[in-house]
Amino acid sequence: MKKRALWVGCFLFTILLFNFSIGFAAALTNDNSFVISSDDVDNDAIDDNFEDLNKRKIEVDISENEATIQSIRQGTETKDLIRTDIVYSEYGVEIQIGYKSSIEADFEITFGITFRELIEFIDNDFNGLYDPEVDQSIQNYTLNDFLPIYYEKVVIQDESFLHHLRIQTVSSNFTLNVYFAEEFTIVENSLISPTQAKIDIEIENFNYLNDSSQIALYTSLDSEADFQRHNDTEDEEKGYAKAELGIATVVNEYTGFYSWNESGIVDEASQNILVSGILPDDIIENGNKVYLNYPRGVIIYHSSKIGIEGLLITEEFPLLGLALLLIAIGAVSSIVAYSVYHREKSKPKGKAERRDREKSGMLKTQRQEFVKLFDSKLALQILEEEDAIRNLYDKGDIEITAISNDFYETVDNFGFKGNEKSEFIKEMLNLRPFEREVILREMLIKSQ
Repeated sequence: MKKRALWVGCFLFTILLFNFSIGFAAALTNDNSFVISSDDVDNDAIDDNFEDLNKRKIEVDISENEATIQSIRQGTETKDLIRTDIVYSEYGVEIQIGYKSSIEADFEITFGITFRELIEFIDNDFNGLYDPEVDQSIQNYTLNDFLPIYYEKVVIQDESFLHHLRIQTVSSNFTLNVYFAEEFTIVENSLISPTQAKIDIEIENFNYLNDSSQIALYTSLDSEADFQRHNDTEDEEKGYAKAELGIATVVNEYTGFYSWNESGIVDEASQNILVSGILPDDIIENGNKVYLNYPRGVIIYHSSKIGIEGLLITEEFPLLGLALLLIAIGAVSSIVAYSVYHREKSKPKGKAERRDREKSGMLKTQRQEFVKLFDSKLALQILEEEDAIRNLYDKGDIEITAISNDFYETVDNFGFKGNEKSEFIKEMLNLRPFEREVILREMLIKSQ
C-alpha cells in the first residue's frame, strides 16, 4: 500500500509542476497585461510592479498661449519620449502628440485633434447626429477667446505626480480639463495610464438661440495617415475601461488614438453621446473631422482620452529558468521511475516468489528497489549534463503509460498460463487507458 502511495505521490507531483507551468504561461497574455505579483498598495487595480516598470517622468512648460508636456519612461534603461503640445488660438484648442522610441531619435508618429467650434443645430432627421446637409444650423460658436492656462501638480504617491491643465474660454462656456499621470491613477472614476492623457470636456450655460436645438462639437483630426473607427479600445481590451469608442491612426507601426465614453453627464443625468462618422475636414487639407453630439443641457460633461497604444511594457519573470528546471526534474523523475518499475516487473520470477504473489493477488517490488525509483539525485545528474534541457526538448514528445495495481489484480484473475500473462500485459500497454478498461470489462463478463 505504501508503494502505491509513493507512486501516486510522484505522479501527482508531476501533474502539479505541469499545472504550474500552464498557469505561468497563462500569465503572459498577448495584450501585455502580465503582472508579476498581486501587490496594489495604491488601490488602483494595477499591480505595483507593473506600474513601476511603466512609470514616467513628466515635465510641463507653459508659455503665453501654449503648453508643452514631455513624458519620459523611468522604469527601464531604454528611455522613450511622448511629447504633447497644447495650443489655443483663434482656430480653437489644438492637442498635438508625438512619440520617439528613444530620446535622440526623430518623431516616429505625430497626430492631433483640434476642438474648433460648437454648433447649435436642429436635428431634422431625429438621429441625434449633426449632418450639415440635412440638419438646420442655428449658430456656430467659435472657440477663439481663452483665459491663461491653469496648471496644478498633485502628488499621487511618493515621487509620482498627476499634472492637471485647464483651458477655458473667457465666457466659461467651454472648458477642457487635461490630465497627465506619471503612473496609473484614477481621476473622476476613470483610470489613466502613463501613456495617455485624459480630456474632460465641459460645456456650461451655452446661449441657445432655439428652444428645440442641441450642440455638436466640431473636432478636426490631423495625421499623415487615415483615421479608422474602433468599436473596442485598447483600454477596454485590457480591462481598464468599459463602454468606450474611439478612432485611431497608424504611422510607422505606431498607433495614435482618440477615444471617448459612450455616455456623458447632462444636467446630472447620464445620457448617450453620439459621434459622427469620420468626414473630410473643412480646414485641414486632406484632413478629417468628427462631430461629438451632445443632448441639450445647461451643464454637459464628457470624458475622453488621447495617447499612443502599445507602449506599456512587461518584464520577463526572473524565475522562468527555475520554473523550467523544476518541470524538467519532475518529468525526468517520472520517466526514470516508470522505466525502472516496468523493468523490474518484466524480470522472470522464481516459482516460490510467484506463488506468494498469486496468493496476495498483486505484484510487488522489494521496498529498497521501489524507493530507488524516486531518487532525485538521478534526475539531477541528468540535468547537470551540458545542454541538458535542450537535449530533453530534442527528444520530442515522450509518452508515459502508468498502470495501477488493480490492473495486475484483474489480470491474475484470468488464470493465464506460462508466458500468456506477460504477453497479454505487453499488448495491453500499447493501448490507451479507456481501451484497456473496455477490454478488461468484457473479459470479466465472459469469464463469469
